[in-house]
Amino acid sequence: MNIHITDSKLYNQLWSSTMFNMKMGSVLYGLSDKESDTDFIAITAPSINQMNSFNKSIHQLQYKDESHKVDYVFTDVYSFFWNLLNGDSTINFEVVQSEDFKNSEFGRMFSEITPGLRTYSIIVAYLGFASRDIKYFWKEKTDREKIKKLIHIERGFSFAKQIFYDYENFSLIDENLIKRKETLSALTGNTLNDVCKSYIESFSEEIKTFRQEVVNKALEKKELTRFLDVNSQKKLDEILLHLSNMPLFLNKQEKYIDLEPYYLVNENELKY
Repeated sequence: MNIHITDSKLYNQLWSSTMFNMKMGSVLYGLSDKESDTDFIAITAPSINQMNSFNKSIHQLQYKDESHKVDYVFTDVYSFFWNLLNGDSTINFEVVQSEDFKNSEFGRMFSEITPGLRTYSIIVAYLGFASRDIKYFWKEKTDREKIKKLIHIERGFSFAKQIFYDYENFSLIDENLIKRKETLSALTGNTLNDVCKSYIESFSEEIKTFRQEVVNKALEKKELTRFLDVNSQKKLDEILLHLSNMPLFLNKQEKYIDLEPYYLVNENELKY
């Protein structure tokens, strides 16, 4: 999950340490609308005090520019890959699948490991987030938020199935989801609620069955790697070591950034 920050000094430090900046979120799926924020993920060189800290947080920092309706999510390059491979951030997986990533120096640098991302951890992460959204669905108050949440649930399930069955042709754009959003957007009130209830009941059972009968059994049969195959893990560390000695990294590395947002979360936790 993201830690929301408002400290402009910390934001400026993170921005000055950013090596790569790429779009993420609804624009990648063709699901953005006039009310959508523009979302970016910024990959930073970790500061020296961060690299030497005991704190190895899975959380990423989010700064909202309200006036421009832009959200920035900051993550250092090491945490980016850890959260991606561990299934803690499905957003990071989607960034790796984006055209911005594939066409960037960052993407070309790490292109050798992307074929290995058909993993149990990533697939189960999508199923877990979809199930979590089902659990909290009825907390959404407006029709727009309900539609957004329902599409998020279906997208998570759809992506999990794509990764499992057809990873080589994985696409962030799902025409069925775009059409579903258009159909749902024409509904309001009780009519929308009834449709949402029907979809949620169906998804809940399908997700459970897919995880237990398909994904878990594939892991048991060793048809899936849990995390990332060992050779790919070694290769990833080699690339990161090379990157850490490049001017691109060294010229962006700050000596110190304020780690207090992480300390506060360690004490108080983040709640969904």
